[in-house]
Amino acid sequence: MVHTNYIVNPRLAVFLSTLFWGTYWIPVRQIEILSGSPYFSSIGFFIAGGISICFSLSTKGFVRAMDLRNVLGCICVAAAISLYTQGILYTSIANAVLLFYLSPVWGIFIGRFFAQIKFTVDRVSAIVFGLTGLVLVLGFGNLDMDGMTGNVMCILSGFLFAIAVTFFNSGRAIGTWYKLVFIGPTCGAFILLSSFGSGEGVGITLDNFSWSSGLWIILFSTVWVTLPLWLIIYAVHALDAVKMGLGMMFEIVVSLVSAAILTQEQITLRQILGTILIIGASLVDVFGLRFWNFNKHPKN
Repeated sequence: MVHTNYIVNPRLAVFLSTLFWGTYWIPVRQIEILSGSPYFSSIGFFIAGGISICFSLSTKGFVRAMDLRNVLGCICVAAAISLYTQGILYTSIANAVLLFYLSPVWGIFIGRFFAQIKFTVDRVSAIVFGLTGLVLVLGFGNLDMDGMTGNVMCILSGFLFAIAVTFFNSGRAIGTWYKLVFIGPTCGAFILLSSFGSGEGVGITLDNFSWSSGLWIILFSTVWVTLPLWLIIYAVHALDAVKMGLGMMFEIVVSLVSAAILTQEQITLRQILGTILIIGASLVDVFGLRFWNFNKHPKN
């Protein structure tokens, strides 16, 4: 990992991003409702890519800066975001955000595979907490297969995000805008490709467009894509997958509260228990099982 002087504290950048990621579901669902298409949000990602190009033009060396690991990291982030964007349309907000935040648990397995990180008691406990939380969130039986499609998308999203952070950690430290130039259009392309996989074709026509959906797309591309994506990608060279997941967990609170207020979405006791275990998984891996470790700095 490359250490450098940061103009913004990476942990603060991650925290600020959660305020936007926590309400990310609002524009995504509004665009889908107004356009009648789950794929219209792809336009927002292409716009975000254009905005990123404008900011990156002042710096030279874009092609030389993008080494293979950064390219792979960008692809994984784009896949993760596109899956999450589609997933929150097919499952509850609570399930979507909680299943994504199994990312730190997947980060333990990925770290073991790529960096030979040892399986300590704390890490094994984190895995048990996380997977038990997964079972509680999904339920023990009579699963709704329609909702399960969104659940699987969000689980895969968290897994791919953990892989992306691992690639970025081991890659060259380069400008954040360079990555966003790559990530934005790739997200849009993945969402459009998913429309072909569903048999619906491109999934975007002028008949779907309205001034209201256009306004939401502009807001989505700037407030909910470009800004929080810049903040989170900015921090990836300073924080590993587990610490990133821990820092982003305030998004859970923002998501659940906003969903409860705006959609009257009910949070069950089972989901609350799953939430506690999934959050606990990250806390245990970073701080350890013993409660007095919470007054200390996270483990390396």
